[in-house]
Amino acid sequence: MTGVLLDTHALIWLYDPVPMSVDALLAVEGAALSNSLHVSPMSAWELGAASRKKNPVLRPKLRGLNPEDWFVEATSALGAISTPISEAIGLAACALPLLYGYSDPGDCFLMATAHVHEFTFITRDQRILDFARRCPDYLKVVSC
Repeated sequence: MTGVLLDTHALIWLYDPVPMSVDALLAVEGAALSNSLHVSPMSAWELGAASRKKNPVLRPKLRGLNPEDWFVEATSALGAISTPISEAIGLAACALPLLYGYSDPGDCFLMATAHVHEFTFITRDQRILDFARRCPDYLKVVSC
């Protein structure tokens, strides 16, 4: 494993502790200790979009911070590295709707980032977990 990439909800749950699987916690701990725990700028985008949902119950808890400050604080506290979006990631994300079955841009960019960098992706998103089972050579996941 060259590293671990956190899905947006995994980032939120790690920083504002929500129970996660032992396998996910061990993968995150190992990655943090080896300086190979990653987040994507797409998670900042998803966090910002989620914080603006009309229904306050569906908004992430940001400890009274704006999304930008929460993201910086959370990634710093977890020792996570922000992995830039490259042309290879953009092109891989564009190809995913045909493979993945739907075209959520955040998910496509996160999955493409994990694929291009050969990161293990920490997620609880059932659609992504199902895709990884069908295409294990494309995406390695750990369910959280």
